[in-house]
Amino acid sequence: MVYTVGAGKQETSAGSYGIVAWASCGQEFVPSLSNLVAVEVRIYLAGSNPVVGVELALAVREGTITGTVVPGSQQSQYLSLGVGFEDWIRFDFAAPLSVLPGSKYVIQLAGAGQGSNLLSWTCSSSALSYLPGKPILQGNPSDWEFDFTFRTYAEVSDHVPSTPQHVGGAVFAANKLAVLSPYLALIGLAGVVASAALVVKRRKL
Repeated sequence: MVYTVGAGKQETSAGSYGIVAWASCGQEFVPSLSNLVAVEVRIYLAGSNPVVGVELALAVREGTITGTVVPGSQQSQYLSLGVGFEDWIRFDFAAPLSVLPGSKYVIQLAGAGQGSNLLSWTCSSSALSYLPGKPILQGNPSDWEFDFTFRTYAEVSDHVPSTPQHVGGAVFAANKLAVLSPYLALIGLAGVVASAALVVKRRKL
């Protein structure tokens, strides 16, 4: 199988918002394919302390942040993160989710447990970063000039052609985080699966 990052992505990171402080928070997106197999979000750990076993929960909802949860999309990860951590967190779904191309959906994040107030969702510094959707803060779509960082992955085909074809983004092998390096080199995503924590100078929001 071949997976692709389609039109549903916003990869620019220039700041962040606290997931607990701004709950319910989310990001609208519009899929270009009829299934969803994984979502990645970029998380930053604020503050000067590490966290152990903090819960990060994700759900995909139809239309709005209070809309119907897409069956099979809800899941949690328990993270242990070092000071200054910033990287992509990937949620793989047990089975492909059925979505309607061209319709609006929302990625919703929530945090729980000790240290969850330190979990921040990184964002761009321009509302032009992802035109099809808006960020959501405290349950309301925001007109502020930013979009949250995210990637959505879809199953393209059960057959890998000799020259892989894909719809914008990187091609991934099924059920693996390893990326086909020639394609990463072309699009500058060599650090997608970097495990090292990044200490960055960021604009406080």
